[in-house]
Amino acid sequence: IYPPIYSSLIRSSRPNDNNEFISEKQISGELGVFGSLISRNGTVIFERIGGSLLRSKPAINVEGGIASGQGYIDSVFLV
Repeated sequence: IYPPIYSSLIRSSRPNDNNEFISEKQISGELGVFGSLISRNGTVIFERIGGSLLRSKPAINVEGGIASGQGYIDSVFLV
């Protein structure tokens, strides 16, 4: 799977080398959908969708964890 790469403005919690908090980067996105399923003998007992998370990361990074500072929490809506 090769996600599309697009240009986006990123708001950082720390300033970059030019003392700016907003920078333009080439990023790709990953959508994670969380849910749970319990079944017994092939019969579904419980199934729920828990939510979703859109994560974006620089296109040059293979891995981009949010906790490591390499990824960004994103939104599918303009906020």
